[in-house]
Amino acid sequence: MTQLTIRTRLHSGETPASFCSRLAAMNGRLEARHFCADLGFNFQDVVDGRDAALSRLAYLADIDVSSLRDSAILKTADGYQVDGQRMTRNLMIRNRLRFCPECLAEDMRRQDEHPLARAWGRRKWLISFIRTCNVHNVSLVECSVQQEPSMIHDFAAMVQVDRWEIPEAAKRSVVREPSAFEHYLLDRINGHVGAAPFLDALPFYVAARFTELLGAVVTRGLKAPIRSFSGDDWWQAGAAGFSITSCGEDGIRSWLSEKQAAFGGKTGDVGGRALYGRLYETLAHDSDDPAYDPVRKLIREHAIDTLPLGPGDDLFGPITDRRWHSVQSASKEFGVHPKRLRKLLIEADVLSKDTATLANARIMLDAEEIAEFVAEVKDTVSAKEAQKTRKCTTGSLGYPGRPGLPCSSCQGGSRTWSPVPVSSRRYQRVS
Repeated sequence: MTQLTIRTRLHSGETPASFCSRLAAMNGRLEARHFCADLGFNFQDVVDGRDAALSRLAYLADIDVSSLRDSAILKTADGYQVDGQRMTRNLMIRNRLRFCPECLAEDMRRQDEHPLARAWGRRKWLISFIRTCNVHNVSLVECSVQQEPSMIHDFAAMVQVDRWEIPEAAKRSVVREPSAFEHYLLDRINGHVGAAPFLDALPFYVAARFTELLGAVVTRGLKAPIRSFSGDDWWQAGAAGFSITSCGEDGIRSWLSEKQAAFGGKTGDVGGRALYGRLYETLAHDSDDPAYDPVRKLIREHAIDTLPLGPGDDLFGPITDRRWHSVQSASKEFGVHPKRLRKLLIEADVLSKDTATLANARIMLDAEEIAEFVAEVKDTVSAKEAQKTRKCTTGSLGYPGRPGLPCSSCQGGSRTWSPVPVSSRRYQRVS
């Protein structure tokens, strides 16, 4: 088959689907699917970055196929790839026209192109996390109507269908510079990494989504209404989240600790939802994608390292080891009333009186040390109980070494008494 007589050039950053769509419009076909069918290949294969279709399109347009490959969005078994960066289908915006109004206006003013082929689709407009034009410093906008299935990806046709709404949509654009988060994403698509190693190690869509979810909690609180977020809400969330996630594990752990500290004076169970809000809910319940496991692992390990969690608790799965106890959890595990345990801890100077305002569930104790402590004091009794058991006077309890009587040494300003074997019925001060 001969090459097309009416041709156009491929713009830098233009998708193969947009290029094919403009070629179709220039050659009198209003839908790219029909245009491709007439020429013996499938438009969807162009959309999906299939090499045979790209090679065919390149030949017809007399361009180097490598330029189409470089700008293609490659469909994979589990989503898409953009220059090797993984994306999922639900995080690409392809069913409605999304654009920078300034870019589109500049396109339409060009006189060296066919009127129906002047506007061209930038690949970056399809990535949901990119919300600002880095050329004109204005926010991207979307037309409200979802396109018919036959029109999806057909950029020139979409522009014609939405031509009456485009001016109204353009009015919703606001002046702003791209956030550091958007610059990071654009750099990463262009092969520039290294500024944020923790994020770089994650798939593109995981790094972006995690950053926005964390930022949503930062900007709107634990119960952030993310299902009703606007594009501007997500832009703010991305910017706020990136200031934390770009600092790597240390920055993320510091933020997690802040959330835990804010919860410290409250009552209720220590759980992921109560501590981390929508971030935890989304990672735990809205997605089982294993690509998020490094993020889940970081949050889980930090919680185990810094909270009284142990067997019976669940945070992205059952917890089997314990590093910290609270007064409440120690009381439950060792069978000591929390008020008594707390009093003994204060008397032994393990706890200061400054902890009086904290709930039992919020006081942190080293798991191994509290186990040893409880083993020593669990069976202690008060002086009154010791007196009753030995049938002696209070004063008699205070003479160490007296045969047949309990002995005591005072520590922490108060005396408690620990029974020795029943046969001797002696008591001794727990040291």
